[in-house]
Amino acid sequence: MTYQEQVCQWEQTVSSHLPQLSTPQVRVLACWSFALVLLKSVGMTQVSVCLALMLGGKVGAWRQKLREWCYEAADKKGEQRAQLEVAMCFAPLLAWMVSWWQAREPQLVLVVDASALGQRELGSPCGSRCWHNWLPPFPRSGRCW
Repeated sequence: MTYQEQVCQWEQTVSSHLPQLSTPQVRVLACWSFALVLLKSVGMTQVSVCLALMLGGKVGAWRQKLREWCYEAADKKGEQRAQLEVAMCFAPLLAWMVSWWQAREPQLVLVVDASALGQRELGSPCGSRCWHNWLPPFPRSGRCW
């Protein structure tokens, strides 16, 4: 199976678990998370190089796609750009992770980082083993949390 086919299959999986995302949002999230798993690294430059080699395109173009994935709609280039609504992703993402959780592991770690928004808390569901390397960063917009 080619990388292109594997990424396409992963896009379908991501889309089925996060149906509220637009097709372009699913595509970038699937590409990003696929590369993260292969590389075992979250570095945007490394991921951009990996995607350019696997799927074609320029490294700079991939880097821009990844960077804009976290931007608010007004800060993105082009027409009809959508902002990722993080709050709408939290419950489906957590449900997806819990569906993979093993019964013999009775704990699920919820990481809370309040540093970005002062008194507000923002969280990201993370498993104790590998989830921190699997998830790309979600935007930390005050109105989403």
